Amino acid sequence: MSVPRASLRLVTGAAEAKRFYAPGETIFAQGDAASDLLVVVSGLVTLTAVTSDGRERIVGTIGPGEAFGEAPPDGRHSAGARASEETTVVELRSNDPMAKALVRRLSSATDDIRDLMLLDTRARIAKKLVARARLNASQEELAMIVGCSRETVNRTLSDFSSRGWLRMRAGRPEILDPHALSEQARG
Repeated sequence: MSVPRASLRLVTGAAEAKRFYAPGETIFAQGDAASDLLVVVSGLVTLTAVTSDGRERIVGTIGPGEAFGEAPPDGRHSAGARASEETTVVELRSNDPMAKALVRRLSSATDDIRDLMLLDTRARIAKKLVARARLNASQEELAMIVGCSRETVNRTLSDFSSRGWLRMRAGRPEILDPHALSEQARG
């Protein structure tokens, strides 16, 4: 998410701290405790995530005016961040209303991007079903949410149903075994 230039001046003024990073310097690691939102003032930040098999993947780059580092519900960074060049960031207070609004929007977007890059389709479908237990989405809508075809969703839901993890009611999934779906969601 990009912060408009006028808002960036306001954000910089409301910042808790301004931090400077050299090229290659770690800003935070995947799994570190997260609390405040960071906004790039100058420079470039690379976001990386480690896959289940231990490979590091670049999940995004963040430039001036863009925010990152939001705390997801578990309070841990879902990706690591390092400066790609000389970089200045400001840290917003976690109780700042603007920071809270940005965090909510960024956290969801960051999770979705990470999931698209690191999880297979079955795991993404299972994760969305578990996260939104009351998800009342059609197969077409679920396909749009997870980034695949309706046919793939149909095959996956049929498989989950045959395993007893869910049942279909009026064309919509009803979860029967959230634990099994949670395990599938881990990839």
